[in-house]
Amino acid sequence: MRRIARIKRTCKQCEQHFYVKPSRITGSRVCNFCSPQCWVDFRKACRRKIACKQCGVSFHITIGKANNGKGKFCSRECFDRYKSTTKLTKLCLYCGKQFYFHAWQIKRGKGKYCSRACHQKHRVDRDNRINKVCPTCGKGFNVLPSNPKTVCSHGCANQDQKTVRGRSHPLWKRIEVACSTCGKKLYIIPSRARCSCRHFCSKVCHAEHQKTLKGKHSCNWKGGIKPLALQIRHCETYVQWRSDVFQRDHWTCQTCDKKGKGLNAHHIRPFADIMEYYEIMSLDDALGCDALWDRDNGITLCKECHDLTKGVSNPSGSFRVEAA
Repeated sequence: MRRIARIKRTCKQCEQHFYVKPSRITGSRVCNFCSPQCWVDFRKACRRKIACKQCGVSFHITIGKANNGKGKFCSRECFDRYKSTTKLTKLCLYCGKQFYFHAWQIKRGKGKYCSRACHQKHRVDRDNRINKVCPTCGKGFNVLPSNPKTVCSHGCANQDQKTVRGRSHPLWKRIEVACSTCGKKLYIIPSRARCSCRHFCSKVCHAEHQKTLKGKHSCNWKGGIKPLALQIRHCETYVQWRSDVFQRDHWTCQTCDKKGKGLNAHHIRPFADIMEYYEIMSLDDALGCDALWDRDNGITLCKECHDLTKGVSNPSGSFRVEAA
């Protein structure tokens, strides 16, 4: 049988050597005593004898509690008796009656009134308040000196807020600019005026301005390097033709009857052949060619079925080129 290795330790109480298993000293467990009796004797030796402040009876506490300022009383009863005998006397600020209070109440801002009733009466007392005039309605009202209230009611506060909007507000810092589309005047913050040279009064004006930034007027215009085929496929007429083909076929692949997403509008007569036959050289030529937008020349196919048609140009019987 395999023997488990043990670790040699020294007892803190009797200073004798003993052996323990490694598992007993792992983590937060530390084996410092050779027996439970040594642990009890060590705990007794670490205690300090102190006399109670109230009754004078001696009792033992740990050194840690004594260093933290605890362990001054032997029981809760002695603590309560000591608090009752150390009360201070003071005159009530409202009725002048003498009352008792504790020293800790002064640190918390208490110990000024003999009862809660005197505290409430002192707050309600009109002689202790100051008179103010409401700037909205002109009515006088009384408040405590510590209250920063300037109006008499919430209604007057709401009316006062309405009068300090816009240019009459003390923090008004907006500047006047004109809408870049319709020329209407509007007010914006200075930071927005510095960020852009164009400003709009509404989303409608901004949309109208975006329409004028297409083609040569766009900041990203590079001389018309976009291929003609992509220009045709991205125009609104092509998108409408594609939607018409899907609606006619009820959004269903005409080969495998697949429905839903991933559908393509396939040209029965190839797109490239139509452009070559009718000599389409620009987007305007494509928009004027009726054969390119013929709905009967389109068919709905899924992505898998559409991939099978790639590379097959003018299959027999699929279409017939008519003379112009």
